[in-house]
Amino acid sequence: MTVIKPTVALTVSDENAPELSQRNQGRQGSRDMAEEQLRAHVRAGGRCVVDGKELYEATCEGRESVDVKAIKTAGLTQFLKVGAPYQTWRWRKVKAG
Repeated sequence: MTVIKPTVALTVSDENAPELSQRNQGRQGSRDMAEEQLRAHVRAGGRCVVDGKELYEATCEGRESVDVKAIKTAGLTQFLKVGAPYQTWRWRKVKAG
């Protein structure tokens, strides 16, 4: 991994734009890999607490859209459910102590 020195001002030109793009893609790949490793650690029962916030997995299951609620209220109970429950990742504050 290459460390990029911070600069005060960056002038992008046709000559340095490809290099800048490659460096950016490399950093994004490293970030994605690290994030997946953190998620795997949490799934395995580990903890990740940063600055008083903890990474946790939430499953968004059983949520109904406004349209589905209106259909049920109207008594039309046969509807198609599209998609499956999906996982989201959030940071929540950890109680001190």
